[in-house]
Amino acid sequence: MINRNRIMLITLLLVFSINSVVSAQVPGKNPDISGADIMYHIMFLASDELGGRKSGTSEGRKAAAYIAGWFEDYGLKPAGDFNSYFQVFEFTGGVEAGPENRLTLRSGDTRFTYKINSDYVPYGFSANGTVSGKVVFAGYGITSKDDNYDDYADIDVKDKIVVVLTGRPDIKTPDQTPGMYSSPRFKAITAANNGAAALIIATGFSDGEMDELPGLKYDQMSGKTGIPVLHVHRDVAENILSGSKDIKAAEKEISSSLKPASFDLKGKYISVTTDLNELKLKSQNVVGLLEGSDPVLKDRMIVVGAHYDHIGLGGDNSTAPSQTGQVHNGADDNASGTAGIMELAQMFSQPGNRLKRSVLFIAFGAEELGLLGSNHYVENPVSSLENVDFMINFDMIGRMVDNTLLLNGTGSSPVWKKAAEHINDDYGLTLKFSEGALGGSDHTAFYSKEIPVMFFFTGTHSDYHKPSDDHEKIDPEGEVRILKFTEDILRYLDTTDEKIAFTRVQEQAQPGRRAYRVTLGVVPDFAGSENEGFKITDVRPGGPADKAGLKGGDTITKMADKVIKNIYDYMYMLGELKEGQEIDIIIKRDEKEISFKVKLEKRKR
Repeated sequence: MINRNRIMLITLLLVFSINSVVSAQVPGKNPDISGADIMYHIMFLASDELGGRKSGTSEGRKAAAYIAGWFEDYGLKPAGDFNSYFQVFEFTGGVEAGPENRLTLRSGDTRFTYKINSDYVPYGFSANGTVSGKVVFAGYGITSKDDNYDDYADIDVKDKIVVVLTGRPDIKTPDQTPGMYSSPRFKAITAANNGAAALIIATGFSDGEMDELPGLKYDQMSGKTGIPVLHVHRDVAENILSGSKDIKAAEKEISSSLKPASFDLKGKYISVTTDLNELKLKSQNVVGLLEGSDPVLKDRMIVVGAHYDHIGLGGDNSTAPSQTGQVHNGADDNASGTAGIMELAQMFSQPGNRLKRSVLFIAFGAEELGLLGSNHYVENPVSSLENVDFMINFDMIGRMVDNTLLLNGTGSSPVWKKAAEHINDDYGLTLKFSEGALGGSDHTAFYSKEIPVMFFFTGTHSDYHKPSDDHEKIDPEGEVRILKFTEDILRYLDTTDEKIAFTRVQEQAQPGRRAYRVTLGVVPDFAGSENEGFKITDVRPGGPADKAGLKGGDTITKMADKVIKNIYDYMYMLGELKEGQEIDIIIKRDEKEISFKVKLEKRKR
């Protein structure tokens, strides 16, 4: 049982540590939807003291405790684990180097030993293990069949240590270029597919004079490559290449001919040991239930959700990398949405205000890491998802411009657009509808379970994922209008005893994503990244995967005879395949392996 006094004490101590939110009035207590209360919650959640609410941190837990304290104050029933408001889940939040990392080079009778963090660093996606072998230089480590460029064409790298340079040759084609394969991850996949024992990457001069080791980072989508992968300083690479060719000469040869310049390094032997430990962290959804007033319909449920986490002090997810280390407050993203569900929870909990259906209010954790909290919830719901009639999601609703509200996911039910337009007669908002319901935020997890969803959004802005996304730029009265508009939609839909219909949306390729020529028609399950394989959360209606019989929840383990360990292996294979090609795909479903033949189709641009 949750300790109510303890949560409220924590909440009060945290609140009154922020001078800017102290008020002569009782904050957060207006029973109506109020701009003052919205700002009160946002100023707390987006304060420097909350440190950017990164999942797995003490500041993230403080934010969760704050929300839970108010849920209790509103009279919501705890609907999390063990009769608490918290639904806890574990995730991999980082990676650290263990004590056994080693790199040695034997050149003739001379032995060189290199130090981690000084001379080299493993990549976070590197496999653990010890390998030794002869050494091969493989240029940029790229294979691009369409461009007739292959650094591995005339060399045998099986069971050898491959050394490559960052960057790519300057080949330009109208469709795909080697640039698609120039990331360290894709270089590692190419090396592994060619049978290499390990890959060593060095910064080439074509990437500039700077020669810094990358930080040891964990990618939520990564998984392992299957081989050790290291980045070495340029002088280490020059030492390895000495007696054969230097880096500038190799780059000049490739750039002048636009042909590979790979070769065996005679008399060179390298031994690599990689030892990386994944850091397991915990986050939590905050879940409160407001029972409906109708004795029959209270068994039906509406989910109203918003993620409360943000990106902490920046890092890879920051759009202002130079400001990493500063608090990324996340006032609009997504303290605004969190304040929204809190205000609706308070308003609906007042006597006489309850809906006939029950409402489940969920503040999701770890959305910024790949919708981890919402995916965890739909796989571990507090009651059957069959009882959920629909889901409303708020993500960035605090900065309405030109009276415009974006409503996404309206294609997931035929009632959405009609209901929104009907209610808008009293509000005069400029509504922009988008039928698509995949990607972007936590509603995606519910849509994948065939639950109608609508996602409320006031648009992106120049402060997105920057320290400047702060409370001073919030439009509280605009958010009040959005929440009252939402309240009226909920009441309108609550008048019928029928469950609203669910419809599938014919999704289009999203602008800005790499336009691979072919598509399988699947939606990645980013919460499933720790599985061995590429887990999908859904298939697009009428797409190749759908036609072949693949389903959401399947894990792809092999495509066209290539092992698929993660999303990057899958992306690599998409770049290798052609329209109309029929391939074998092996998936895991309920611990069983199933094989399908899938005919690939052209991706819609």
